[in-house]
Amino acid sequence: MKKIDDYQEVEDLERDIEIIEEFVDISDSLIELEKNRDLIRLEMNIVEYPIFSKNKNIKQNQVRKYYFNSEKTSFLEVRPAFNSSIPGDFEERIFISLTKIMRDRGYSQTFYTNISEILDNLNVPRTTKNGLYKKTKESIDKMANSTYRFKNLFYSNEVSQVVDDLINTNMFTYRVITIKEANNNESDFFIDKRVREIYKITFTDEFYKNIIAKGYLAFDAEELLNIKDSITRSIFTMITKWRRNSLELKKPAYFIARRIPIAWKNVSRAIKTIENSCIYLKDNDFISDYKIERTGKVDTTEFVFYFDEHHNMIKQKNFYDEKSSFDRYITHEEHDEITQSGDLLTTLNSEKYQKIMEIVPEKLRKLTTFSKEIKKALAQYEYSYVRYTLEYTL
Repeated sequence: MKKIDDYQEVEDLERDIEIIEEFVDISDSLIELEKNRDLIRLEMNIVEYPIFSKNKNIKQNQVRKYYFNSEKTSFLEVRPAFNSSIPGDFEERIFISLTKIMRDRGYSQTFYTNISEILDNLNVPRTTKNGLYKKTKESIDKMANSTYRFKNLFYSNEVSQVVDDLINTNMFTYRVITIKEANNNESDFFIDKRVREIYKITFTDEFYKNIIAKGYLAFDAEELLNIKDSITRSIFTMITKWRRNSLELKKPAYFIARRIPIAWKNVSRAIKTIENSCIYLKDNDFISDYKIERTGKVDTTEFVFYFDEHHNMIKQKNFYDEKSSFDRYITHEEHDEITQSGDLLTTLNSEKYQKIMEIVPEKLRKLTTFSKEIKKALAQYEYSYVRYTLEYTL
C-alpha cells in the first residue's frame, strides 16, 4: 500500500509542477551592448547565479530554470521540495547569517548553531525576532530540501576551464538535536538553559567550495544583511566583483537586469528598479555616485558607477583577507578528525600564524621577539587585521 502511495505522490508532483524558463545571458543581437567582454562573460561569477529568487510571487511546485547561453547547454535549475517553493529573499538572509556563523566557528564545513543566534545576526528587533522562529525553521528546511542542478557552470582551476558536468546538489544538510540526543561535545551548547534545540549544519561540497568560498565570504555578512532588499544586494555584490579595483564601472542596464535577474518586458520599469537601488547604495556609501547614460533607445541605457579609494580598502580587507583565511578548507570529515585530535581553534590559529610568517622576510623570521609579537597580535586581534597591518608595514 505504501508503494502505491509513493507512486501517487510522484504522479501528483509531475502533474502539478510548473517549469519557468529564463535566459540570463546576453543575446547575440545585443552583445554589442557589452563593450568590455571580460572574464565575467566567459566564466560566470558565483554571486551572479540566481541562487535565491528575486520574484515575490513564486508559487508552490514552481521550478526555475535559468539558461546562460542560447544553446541551452549552460543552465541552473532550482527545484523545490514537493508542495514547497524555491528559496527567496528571506532564505537568502538566513543563508548569509549561516555563512557568518560558519566564519565565526572557524570556517568549518560542519558547525552548530540555534535559531536565536541565526536571528541575532539579522539584526531584527526583539519583538520581531519572536515572531520569526517558525519562519526561520521553515526556511532552513526549504533550503536543505531544494535541489540545484548546475550544468556547465563551475570553473575548475585544475583544468583551467568550465567543467562540462551536470552537478545535482542541495545547499546543506541539517539535524535538529535536543539535549537528550546530544553527545558529550554537543551538550556544551545547552549550558544556556533557554536553548531547547541546536542545529547541526553541514554545507555540501559544491556549496562550500564554490558558492561560499568564491562568493559570500568576499563580503562582510553584516553589511549584506543591512542592505534593504535582495535586488539591491545583488547589484552591490555584482558591481563590486565586476569593477575589481577600478573606481569607475559602466554596464548596460540590460546586462544588469539579466544578471539579477529582473524582467525586461517593461524596460522603463526595470531601469527604474535599478535606479532605486543605485540611490540607496549612494545614500549608504556603498558607492560614491552613479550616472545614467542614454545615446539612443531606452533599452540602450547604461549605468556608470563611481567609487572612492576607501571602497577599495574595504573591498581588499573583505575579499583578500577572508579568502586568505579560507584557503584551508575544513571539510566535515576533517572537522571530526581535528576535534578528536585537539582543539580546533588552536589548530586554526597555528595555521594563521604560519600564513603570516610566509610573507615575512627571512631576517625577521629568525628574530624570536618578532615571532612572539606576531603570536601576541593574533591572540588579541583578528587574523585579517594582523595580516593587513603587516603587509602595509612591509
